[in-house]
Amino acid sequence: MLTAFQRLIRNPKFLRFAYNPKLISAINKIGLAAPLRNYHYRSVVRSDGVYRASLHGLEAAFRVPIPHDLLRVEYTLSTEAPVLETILRTLRAGDVFLDIGANVGVYTVLSARAVGEAGCVAAFEPEIQRFERLQENLTLNGLGNVRPFRVALGEAEGEARLYVKGPPSPSLVAPQGRVAASAECAMVKVVNGDEYWKAQGLPPPRVVKIDVEGYELSVLKGLRGLLSGPATTFLACEIHPWAGVTVQDVRELLASMRFGNVTTTRRQGEVHMLARKEPFGSR
Repeated sequence: MLTAFQRLIRNPKFLRFAYNPKLISAINKIGLAAPLRNYHYRSVVRSDGVYRASLHGLEAAFRVPIPHDLLRVEYTLSTEAPVLETILRTLRAGDVFLDIGANVGVYTVLSARAVGEAGCVAAFEPEIQRFERLQENLTLNGLGNVRPFRVALGEAEGEARLYVKGPPSPSLVAPQGRVAASAECAMVKVVNGDEYWKAQGLPPPRVVKIDVEGYELSVLKGLRGLLSGPATTFLACEIHPWAGVTVQDVRELLASMRFGNVTTTRRQGEVHMLARKEPFGSR
């Protein structure tokens, strides 16, 4: 059973406070980052390296063998909590959810809980280490309603360099201020979203999330047919201005797909966009 202190430091509101950039900067300056990170890890992670989280009444477990892995999960649960909670409120039992840029599976696992056994989640993550951890987390949570794919969605089929170091997460867009040829990267398969979705025989999603570190326009263009259909009524997209993508670019593209209700919020260097079709909820 969790103690009151353990429940507190797992609370999303506490995590949002703990992962505030100004607070982290201050802790780093006085040299307390490492000891506090290790203490926190020992306080919330089980001896078998499993971290349990709860959001919107849904339970999830994540494999976090080292403190950096815990940081990756908690950072998503804290800084992206408003978007994640909106998605979980929107999903219904039996829905199809498309998670593009699934990383280690925070959105995937919780959304799979939300849609239930009658629903389905398609999770796309091209980076090998994150994909393997995603698969671990699916097994850990006993989820049979998720189809994971280790390919990158884009506009045209082919191969591309995935830059592993540079942005906060791996990106198909070269990090600014670095020479692409010298940056640490791996080759990954890129597929056209519409064509791949049809080839896999997947039903159209009602809810879509895109977080691809600057590659969002290519992903959206490759999914134009699917996203323009009547089934998809809600989309959450993280926009990365550092990669040259503007809110106006994405807004105009979504308007051509009949998304008319668009809201945006800023989070440090990114913009979170939520887009709905009207009437919202129609199939």
